[in-house]
Amino acid sequence: MTLHPLCAEYFVKNCFVDFVMSTLQEVESNLDFTVHVLLKALRNMSAWSRSLQCKTAQTLEDQESTCLQGHVERPASYIDLTEQRSLYWEQNFWNAHVSFLWSCTFQCENEDIVVELVGILSNLTIDDLPAGNQWHNLMEEYNSDMMQFLKRVLDPNDGSVAPCCDDLKLEVIFWLGEMCADKECSCWLVNVLDCINRIFTQSFVRRKDDEMSIAILFFYEQLLLHEETRFQVIGGDGVIDAILLCLEERSSLGYRAAKCLTLIEDLDRNHDGSLGDVGCYIREKRFSLVAITDEVDS
Repeated sequence: MTLHPLCAEYFVKNCFVDFVMSTLQEVESNLDFTVHVLLKALRNMSAWSRSLQCKTAQTLEDQESTCLQGHVERPASYIDLTEQRSLYWEQNFWNAHVSFLWSCTFQCENEDIVVELVGILSNLTIDDLPAGNQWHNLMEEYNSDMMQFLKRVLDPNDGSVAPCCDDLKLEVIFWLGEMCADKECSCWLVNVLDCINRIFTQSFVRRKDDEMSIAILFFYEQLLLHEETRFQVIGGDGVIDAILLCLEERSSLGYRAAKCLTLIEDLDRNHDGSLGDVGCYIREKRFSLVAITDEVDS
């Protein structure tokens, strides 16, 4: 039911989020199948609220509310076309629960539950946070817990814990990419860049997980947008060559790789505006790949 937009809205506006959060707090030490199902429903609702924010922005741009029809019962509840502003933030769907979601994510040992928790967090935006807060404020508050969590999920090389499942790694990397829209978060998250680089090169070498590679490429793109973090991506060991290999895939992976490489070319410039060494290398390899592809097609 919660996959249907109007049903999702009904549940959210009738305090289903509060109910699930209360249930989680009551059974925090004994998370079972019922809680897992509730969190899946909650994740669908977070996807609805994320989509609502996108549609609200589109409505403001188009100057008419047809974009919201079928997604919400009363578009006027979420947008004021007269004053040209969104009313979403005033709904307060998630802001009272964000801190608890973070805490529960880092403390829970059930990977299936954590997958859903991280999926919910990935769908939230700064308009879902308490007033005056940004993602980096939560990172500062949970600094130690978050670093331990990321090490456990992305880089359990010391053998102290069993490797986490790929589904959890995938969700975490998508979540990190979303948070990297915040410059301060990007600066903090370069601490785990080496771990993600290893996952990227291993994932593509195994050629078994395009979705993981796409998530990592999205993470790279977000880091590239900030001057403070872009050169850690450009200079990453084996990163450029791994992205170039993705171009061979005629799929969404190849498209995402091309977008990432174009961004690197645009950013890697000398003082006179000419292409830098990395940009020249990328351009040369791309031309070579085009030539090879043309030969194969002919």
